[in-house]
Amino acid sequence: MINITPTFQYEYDNTSRGLPQNTNTNLFVPREYNDKGDPIALAYKDVARLPNPVFPAELYEYRRDSKIKLTLGNDKEFKSRFTELNLTAGGIYKNKAMKAKVSKFIDLCRQYMNNNLEHEIDDEIRLFEATKDEYDGRTLEYHYDLRETIRSFNDYLCIVFLNIANILTYPNETFYEKYLQKSNKINQDVALKMANKICRRMQDEFTEVIRETFPIRDIVSRISKDQKEANDVFDTSEVTLKKKNK
Repeated sequence: MINITPTFQYEYDNTSRGLPQNTNTNLFVPREYNDKGDPIALAYKDVARLPNPVFPAELYEYRRDSKIKLTLGNDKEFKSRFTELNLTAGGIYKNKAMKAKVSKFIDLCRQYMNNNLEHEIDDEIRLFEATKDEYDGRTLEYHYDLRETIRSFNDYLCIVFLNIANILTYPNETFYEKYLQKSNKINQDVALKMANKICRRMQDEFTEVIRETFPIRDIVSRISKDQKEANDVFDTSEVTLKKKNK
């Protein structure tokens, strides 16, 4: 899935901080302690530079206006405003800053993603375009459609990867406070590895299903077949050199 190298981790951390373009990474999260750990009146605060602010928007739309408890063992509930404050006008990622931060994370994941299946279909299309013939009744349009399906899945899988990593770090909005107080159970590095393992299995399953349902022809075999046909046309196996008389 994602090749989590030290370089990826470095760029990921910078993206969380909004670097280098100073992208807005702020989220409104519920706070009941200040940065020094002192209790404060419950309020939603604008917090910057949280690791992976790409929360699952549809999940929080589902949770909109729900009742939550910030402190375990405290019976006091309050109405969630997370969705209201972070998803403007009730839409999903309508805010320009929100869209920019999500796009930067997806672009980074795509850069370090396993794209083997995409490369396979691209190679096939190039060969198909070069030979200008049909293979088993498939057309170029079929290949183009299949390529877009694979690309769209990989784009979406990057979002799923980010959302799962976010959920593992912040199962709900109360966990942002836990992170800020350094009391969360799963840190961001571990969450990334766990999310990557889950998404790798999803990508492997998708690849297997695509190859079973829409077989991509074996390009190496095709080239070998073309080479053999060329050798048959220009068969030199029976050609012998005629020796010159001395």
